[in-house]
Amino acid sequence: IAAVIALGIVVTWYTHVLMTDRLTEGLRTRAEVRLAAYSGNLLSELRRTSIVPQLLARDPGLIGALNSQDFSRSSQRLIEVSGEIDIEGVKLLDTDGRVVAATDRVMLGTQHRSDPYFVEAIRAEDTVFTVNEAESGARQFTYSRKVEAEGTTVGVIVVEADLRRFEQSWAGFTDAVVVSDSSGTIIL
Repeated sequence: IAAVIALGIVVTWYTHVLMTDRLTEGLRTRAEVRLAAYSGNLLSELRRTSIVPQLLARDPGLIGALNSQDFSRSSQRLIEVSGEIDIEGVKLLDTDGRVVAATDRVMLGTQHRSDPYFVEAIRAEDTVFTVNEAESGARQFTYSRKVEAEGTTVGVIVVEADLRRFEQSWAGFTDAVVVSDSSGTIIL
């Protein structure tokens, strides 16, 4: 009787260990696949959006508008580019930080002189990525770059990355998805 009980305990223990290992491995594999999908989508959106300020900062029409202070066609140009590339929003700021052209015309004339995307773009030589909190409380993910004409800064182009759509689509999953920056600050 003792041998049968001992055999039962050994078989139960071995079966438990085997099944737990299989379950753990299956969960780990599925989590790694989801992580690759989530991070791939996020990185793809960020890379796609990061090139837009570089292209628009060299746009002769926008540079000419900043030099001449004639912005009558600039917003339409930004709306066309936004539609073609499928990006969230684009703003063109003058050297004072005032929005002179935007895909959202409500933004025209608003001041952004103290916003991080303006300040850091003016200071940097390349495109900069910033995360800041909007008045609504939502986080804004932006790429910005100064616009130069003949070595002089004439404005800043700001492109917003649409990461909220990922946040909204991930909210429907049972997975807990957290995106943080290199310092550990949670951004999504």
